[in-house]
Amino acid sequence: MIVLWLPVLCALIRNGNTQYDEHFEEACPPDSVKIEDVCKCDYTLCDKPPCQSTLVQVANLTDVPGSCCPTYTCEGCVEEDQIEGMCPCLPGAVLRSGRKCECAKQHYTLSNGTCECDVNKCELPDLCDERSVAVVEREDCCEKVKCIECPSDSYPTAYNNATLDDMCVCYPCPPHKCNGTQVHILRNARNVPGMCCDLYLCENACTVNGTLYSHGDSWSLGDTQCNCQNGVSVCSSITPSEMSRTCLVENKIYHHNETWIVDSCTNCTCVHGEPKCIAHMCDVLTSEAKCPPMSACRKVCENGFRLNKQGCEICKCKLVQNKTDRLDLLLQEYNLTEEELTNLVRSRAEAEDVQSTVDSSTSTSSTTTPSTTVCISDHTKTRGDCTYSCILEYGIPGFVVGAIFAGILLFTFLKCSEKNRQKYKMHYNYRPVGKEAALDKNLNISPIINSKNFELKSYNEKKNVI
Repeated sequence: MIVLWLPVLCALIRNGNTQYDEHFEEACPPDSVKIEDVCKCDYTLCDKPPCQSTLVQVANLTDVPGSCCPTYTCEGCVEEDQIEGMCPCLPGAVLRSGRKCECAKQHYTLSNGTCECDVNKCELPDLCDERSVAVVEREDCCEKVKCIECPSDSYPTAYNNATLDDMCVCYPCPPHKCNGTQVHILRNARNVPGMCCDLYLCENACTVNGTLYSHGDSWSLGDTQCNCQNGVSVCSSITPSEMSRTCLVENKIYHHNETWIVDSCTNCTCVHGEPKCIAHMCDVLTSEAKCPPMSACRKVCENGFRLNKQGCEICKCKLVQNKTDRLDLLLQEYNLTEEELTNLVRSRAEAEDVQSTVDSSTSTSSTTTPSTTVCISDHTKTRGDCTYSCILEYGIPGFVVGAIFAGILLFTFLKCSEKNRQKYKMHYNYRPVGKEAALDKNLNISPIINSKNFELKSYNEKKNVI
């Protein structure tokens, strides 16, 4: 039975090998084609390459596949334009094989006559271990990953996010451990990888009568001078001459080799009667911004001061609270004094009294002249008080407007009277009541009034005749 199947198996194996050979058959070069299983040159595939200067043919056609097309070179360019010692065929490209224009840079490809970055030609980035941080750096057109190991006092983050860069983060710092010794800080922590925690040294300290002395400190006990050396107190007697050499600092006496602390950063020692001080590196403390001093301010705040939002003093503005303050502002605006204002009011009152007397003398018992008074006052007040109240109520501008209005009425009345006298040719021989009559209320002015009534009666009779 097996013998019957052997020819079939052999045929299958033979056909499979044939298909395998055809599948892995080597292709012809780009300048040739396969004809009857033989690669032959196809000169139609030969293109003349571009050149930015002068294109020169250096080899002719051949019938060898892979070298069918002629080779060229670009010549005649200046040395500054050369790329790798050759003249460019296109910007950034050269004729490497003499037949095809290729970009000179490794990761670039020609596209529409321009060399552009081809990320497909870039190498795959490196993978960093768990103790390192991947830092992406760009070299030419490709990105290169650089692995940086975190210091021992920090660890790398793992965001797994393309928008967030990983970084080294400090571990929590352990407490200082110096059993039976004193901690000496060599470098303060800065909370950055590599300097996350304090760098310190454990030193042996000296304890005397409950006082802790660091290595190198010295102190005095009566006539004995002591010094701490690696936790051991080394003492020696002080000679009388050394004891006499004391330091007087701020009314305090310090003996030779005696130390004291000026502040948190400065230590001093008395050396043969002379203070020797050493200042250590300390943090600079800055206070909050203070208000600027008012001593150099040239402004005068007549109304006092007030506090702004920062708590600093600034000038306070004056508030108009009553009519008196308003009157003061008006006097200041019109450059008047109180005396000048009083005289102005008195003159205005006298003028209105005179005009009122004239109007009453030329009117009948049934006809009244329109009043020009701009305010109404109580009967107990004088006209001057009324005018002064008007100024307080309406201000100087209102007072001026009222005076102008009264003047217009007076001028119109006098003008009309003058026209009537000319029309009827009746001349009246009268004069205005004098200031004395207006001011002296006890003066008898009845003859004047009777005369005016007679003149008005004559005027009416004449008018009726006409």
